[in-house]
Amino acid sequence: MLDFFLSFQYPQVIPGVSVEGFIRQALTEKNNGQKPSMFSMKAELDGHIIKLGLPRDAASRSLNQGFSGGEKKKNENASNDYAKPQTGHS
Repeated sequence: MLDFFLSFQYPQVIPGVSVEGFIRQALTEKNNGQKPSMFSMKAELDGHIIKLGLPRDAASRSLNQGFSGGEKKKNENASNDYAKPQTGHS
C-alpha cells in the first residue's frame, strides 16, 4: 500500500475538527480501522508539537483555526511527520 501526503499552499481551517482528532482518524484509516492508542498517540503528538515550536494547546484546537500562516505549515508538517507517509508532496 502506498501512502500519500498532500500539503497545500494555504491550509484550510476546519472548525470543529481538532488536530488530534484529524490525525487519529487518518491513522485509523491508514491502519485498516484499527484505532491507535490514545495515550501513546497523545504523547507522540505532543512531542512533534514541541519540536516544531507550536503552542502546547495546538492538538486540542480546531484544525488550523487561530493559527498564523507559519503555524499552519508547522501543523501540516506535524501531521505529515506523525502519519509517516511513504510519499509526500508539497
